[in-house]
Amino acid sequence: MSPEVTAEQQVVKTGEVTLQANNPESAATEVTKVVQGLGGSVESLSVYQASADAPAGASLTVRIPSAKLDEAFKQFGTAGEIVSQSRSTQDVTTEYVDLEARIKALETSVKRLNDLMSGAATTSELIEAEAALTQRQQELDGLRAQFKALDGQVTEATIWVSITAPSVLPGGGPGTFWEGLIAGFNSLGTAGAGALVVLGIALPWLVIAAAVAAAITAIVRVRRARRARAARPVDQTPAPL
Repeated sequence: MSPEVTAEQQVVKTGEVTLQANNPESAATEVTKVVQGLGGSVESLSVYQASADAPAGASLTVRIPSAKLDEAFKQFGTAGEIVSQSRSTQDVTTEYVDLEARIKALETSVKRLNDLMSGAATTSELIEAEAALTQRQQELDGLRAQFKALDGQVTEATIWVSITAPSVLPGGGPGTFWEGLIAGFNSLGTAGAGALVVLGIALPWLVIAAAVAAAITAIVRVRRARRARAARPVDQTPAPL
Protein backbone atom coordinates (compact mmCIF):
# COMPACT_ATOMS: atom_id res chain seq x y z
CA MET A 1 0.00 0.00 0.00
CA SER A 2 1.47 3.34 -1.03
CA PRO A 3 1.51 6.41 1.21
CA GLU A 4 -0.83 9.29 0.46
CA VAL A 5 1.08 12.44 -0.48
CA THR A 6 0.44 15.03 2.24
CA ALA A 7 1.63 18.52 3.07
CA GLU A 8 1.03 18.21 6.81
CA GLN A 9 3.97 18.95 9.08
CA GLN A 10 5.86 15.83 10.07
CA VAL A 11 7.99 16.02 13.23
CA VAL A 12 10.36 13.53 14.85
CA LYS A 13 10.36 13.86 18.65
CA THR A 14 13.06 12.58 21.01
CA GLY A 15 13.79 12.97 24.71
CA GLU A 16 16.18 12.10 27.51
CA VAL A 17 15.46 11.72 31.22
CA THR A 18 17.68 10.86 34.19
CA LEU A 19 16.07 9.30 37.27
CA GLN A 20 17.45 8.57 40.72
CA ALA A 21 16.10 5.58 42.64
CA ASN A 22 17.27 3.43 45.55
CA ASN A 23 16.72 0.30 43.46
CA PRO A 24 17.45 1.04 39.78
CA GLU A 25 16.31 -2.41 38.64
CA SER A 26 12.88 -1.97 40.24
CA ALA A 27 12.69 1.54 38.83
CA ALA A 28 13.42 0.16 35.35
CA THR A 29 10.52 -2.26 35.79
CA GLU A 30 8.26 0.65 36.74
CA VAL A 31 9.39 2.64 33.69
CA THR A 32 8.57 -0.38 31.51
CA LYS A 33 5.04 -0.51 32.96
CA VAL A 34 4.56 3.21 32.26
CA VAL A 35 5.72 2.79 28.66
CA GLN A 36 3.50 -0.21 28.00
CA GLY A 37 0.55 1.50 29.67
CA LEU A 38 0.87 4.38 27.20
CA GLY A 39 0.94 2.01 24.24
CA GLY A 40 4.70 2.12 23.76
CA SER A 41 7.48 -0.46 23.82
CA VAL A 42 10.96 -0.98 25.27
CA GLU A 43 13.66 -1.35 22.60
CA SER A 44 16.55 -2.04 24.97
CA LEU A 45 17.15 -2.45 28.70
CA SER A 46 20.44 -2.73 30.60
CA VAL A 47 20.97 -3.12 34.37
CA TYR A 48 24.47 -2.79 35.83
CA GLN A 49 25.78 -3.47 39.31
CA ALA A 50 27.69 -1.04 41.52
CA SER A 51 31.46 -0.72 41.09
CA ALA A 52 34.26 1.29 42.66
CA ASP A 53 33.71 4.01 40.06
CA ALA A 54 29.91 4.22 39.95
CA PRO A 55 26.80 3.16 41.85
CA ALA A 56 24.25 0.66 40.52
CA GLY A 57 22.08 1.82 37.66
CA ALA A 58 19.99 0.99 34.59
CA SER A 59 19.38 2.41 31.12
CA LEU A 60 16.47 2.00 28.72
CA THR A 61 15.58 3.03 25.19
CA VAL A 62 11.81 3.27 24.80
CA ARG A 63 9.31 4.22 22.11
CA ILE A 64 6.18 6.20 23.01
CA PRO A 65 3.36 7.46 20.76
CA SER A 66 4.45 11.00 19.93
CA ALA A 67 1.18 12.47 21.19
CA LYS A 68 1.85 10.98 24.64
CA LEU A 69 5.44 12.21 25.07
CA ASP A 70 4.59 14.81 27.72
CA GLU A 71 2.44 12.34 29.64
CA ALA A 72 5.31 9.82 29.65
CA PHE A 73 7.68 12.33 31.24
CA LYS A 74 5.15 13.06 33.95
CA GLN A 75 4.62 9.39 34.78
CA PHE A 76 8.34 8.62 34.84
CA GLY A 77 8.37 10.53 38.13
CA THR A 78 6.59 7.57 39.75
CA ALA A 79 9.66 5.38 39.12
CA GLY A 80 12.14 7.71 40.79
CA GLU A 81 13.21 11.29 41.30
CA ILE A 82 13.65 13.14 38.01
CA VAL A 83 17.15 14.63 38.09
CA SER A 84 17.19 16.03 34.55
CA GLN A 85 15.14 15.89 31.37
CA SER A 86 15.31 17.26 27.84
CA ARG A 87 13.20 17.07 24.69
CA SER A 88 13.86 17.93 21.06
CA THR A 89 11.98 17.99 17.76
CA GLN A 90 13.11 17.76 14.14
CA ASP A 91 10.95 18.83 11.22
CA VAL A 92 11.18 16.14 8.51
CA THR A 93 8.25 17.32 6.38
CA THR A 94 10.38 17.90 3.28
CA GLU A 95 12.00 14.47 3.44
CA TYR A 96 8.65 12.86 4.21
CA VAL A 97 6.85 14.44 1.25
CA ASP A 98 9.79 13.76 -1.09
CA LEU A 99 9.72 10.04 -0.26
CA GLU A 100 5.97 9.92 -0.79
CA ALA A 101 6.28 11.53 -4.21
CA ARG A 102 9.17 9.30 -5.32
CA ILE A 103 7.25 6.18 -4.24
CA LYS A 104 4.19 7.32 -6.21
CA ALA A 105 6.31 7.92 -9.33
CA LEU A 106 8.02 4.53 -9.09
CA GLU A 107 4.73 2.74 -8.55
CA THR A 108 3.44 4.33 -11.76
CA SER A 109 6.61 3.29 -13.58
CA VAL A 110 6.34 -0.30 -12.35
CA LYS A 111 2.72 -0.49 -13.50
CA ARG A 112 3.64 0.74 -16.99
CA LEU A 113 6.48 -1.77 -17.28
CA ASN A 114 4.12 -4.57 -16.29
CA ASP A 115 1.73 -3.44 -19.01
CA LEU A 116 4.64 -3.26 -21.46
CA MET A 117 5.69 -6.81 -20.65
CA SER A 118 2.21 -8.17 -21.19
CA GLY A 119 2.10 -6.55 -24.63
CA ALA A 120 5.69 -7.28 -25.70
CA ALA A 121 5.83 -8.38 -29.35
CA THR A 122 9.32 -9.88 -29.30
CA THR A 123 11.57 -11.71 -26.86
CA SER A 124 14.10 -8.85 -26.81
CA GLU A 125 11.37 -6.39 -25.84
CA LEU A 126 10.26 -8.72 -23.06
CA ILE A 127 13.81 -9.16 -21.72
CA GLU A 128 14.42 -5.40 -21.78
CA ALA A 129 11.15 -4.70 -19.94
CA GLU A 130 11.94 -7.36 -17.32
CA ALA A 131 15.38 -5.84 -16.63
CA ALA A 132 13.90 -2.37 -16.27
CA LEU A 133 11.12 -3.70 -14.07
CA THR A 134 13.59 -5.46 -11.75
CA GLN A 135 15.58 -2.25 -11.29
CA ARG A 136 12.48 -0.12 -10.66
CA GLN A 137 11.09 -2.67 -8.21
CA GLN A 138 14.35 -2.69 -6.18
CA GLU A 139 14.31 1.11 -6.01
CA LEU A 140 10.66 1.06 -4.98
CA ASP A 141 11.30 -1.49 -2.19
CA GLY A 142 14.21 0.61 -0.87
CA LEU A 143 12.12 3.80 -0.79
CA ARG A 144 9.26 2.01 0.93
CA ALA A 145 11.65 0.79 3.64
CA GLN A 146 12.99 4.33 4.15
CA PHE A 147 9.48 5.73 4.33
CA LYS A 148 8.40 3.08 6.83
CA ALA A 149 11.36 3.88 9.09
CA LEU A 150 10.77 7.64 8.88
CA ASP A 151 7.04 7.26 9.44
CA GLY A 152 7.78 5.14 12.51
CA GLN A 153 10.01 7.87 13.94
CA VAL A 154 7.24 10.43 13.38
CA THR A 155 4.53 8.23 14.86
CA GLU A 156 6.53 7.18 17.94
CA ALA A 157 8.96 9.32 19.93
CA THR A 158 12.22 7.83 21.18
CA ILE A 159 13.21 8.40 24.83
CA TRP A 160 16.50 7.43 26.48
CA VAL A 161 16.06 6.78 30.20
CA SER A 162 19.00 6.63 32.63
CA ILE A 163 18.51 5.47 36.23
CA THR A 164 21.14 5.74 38.99
CA ALA A 165 21.19 4.92 42.70
CA PRO A 166 21.80 7.83 45.09
CA SER A 167 25.14 8.05 46.86
CA VAL A 168 25.40 8.44 50.63
CA LEU A 169 28.68 10.33 50.24
CA PRO A 170 28.94 13.99 49.22
CA GLY A 171 30.10 14.28 45.65
CA GLY A 172 29.16 10.69 44.79
CA GLY A 173 30.42 7.25 45.69
CA PRO A 174 29.10 3.88 46.92
CA GLY A 175 25.47 3.91 47.99
CA THR A 176 25.46 1.00 50.47
CA PHE A 177 27.72 -0.67 53.05
CA TRP A 178 28.60 -3.55 50.74
CA GLU A 179 29.32 -1.20 47.84
CA GLY A 180 31.60 0.77 50.16
CA LEU A 181 33.34 -2.43 51.29
CA ILE A 182 33.97 -3.49 47.70
CA ALA A 183 35.23 -0.01 46.86
CA GLY A 184 37.57 -0.17 49.87
CA PHE A 185 39.16 -3.45 48.77
CA ASN A 186 39.49 -2.16 45.24
CA SER A 187 41.15 1.00 46.50
CA LEU A 188 43.78 -1.08 48.35
CA GLY A 189 44.89 -2.66 45.11
CA THR A 190 44.83 0.69 43.35
CA ALA A 191 46.88 2.33 46.12
CA GLY A 192 49.44 -0.50 46.07
CA ALA A 193 49.85 -0.27 42.31
CA GLY A 194 50.21 3.51 42.58
CA ALA A 195 52.86 3.18 45.29
CA LEU A 196 54.92 0.83 43.12
CA VAL A 197 54.75 3.28 40.23
CA VAL A 198 55.91 6.14 42.45
CA LEU A 199 58.73 3.98 43.84
CA GLY A 200 59.86 3.08 40.34
CA ILE A 201 60.01 6.75 39.37
CA ALA A 202 61.79 7.83 42.57
CA LEU A 203 64.31 4.95 42.81
CA PRO A 204 66.91 6.33 40.35
CA TRP A 205 66.84 9.70 42.11
CA LEU A 206 67.19 8.02 45.49
CA VAL A 207 70.31 6.18 44.28
CA ILE A 208 71.85 9.41 42.98
CA ALA A 209 70.95 11.23 46.20
CA ALA A 210 72.53 8.46 48.28
CA ALA A 211 75.74 8.62 46.21
CA VAL A 212 75.95 12.40 46.56
CA ALA A 213 75.30 12.16 50.31
CA ALA A 214 78.06 9.54 50.69
CA ALA A 215 80.53 11.72 48.77
CA ILE A 216 79.69 14.78 50.87
CA THR A 217 80.05 12.75 54.08
CA ALA A 218 83.50 11.49 52.99
CA ILE A 219 84.68 15.01 52.15
CA VAL A 220 83.47 16.35 55.49
CA ARG A 221 85.27 13.57 57.35
CA VAL A 222 88.55 14.24 55.51
CA ARG A 223 88.33 17.96 56.28
CA ARG A 224 87.61 17.33 59.93
CA ALA A 225 90.58 14.98 60.15
CA ARG A 226 92.89 17.60 58.63
CA ARG A 227 91.63 20.28 60.98
CA ALA A 228 92.16 17.98 63.94
CA ARG A 229 95.77 17.30 62.96
CA ALA A 230 96.47 20.98 62.36
CA ALA A 231 95.04 21.93 65.76
CA ARG A 232 97.34 19.62 67.74
CA PRO A 233 100.01 21.61 69.82
CA VAL A 234 103.68 21.25 68.72
CA ASP A 235 105.96 19.77 71.44
CA GLN A 236 108.91 22.32 71.83
CA THR A 237 110.65 20.69 74.91
CA PRO A 238 114.51 20.60 74.28
CA ALA A 239 116.01 17.22 73.93
CA PRO A 240 118.27 16.11 76.91
CA LEU A 241 122.08 16.41 76.57
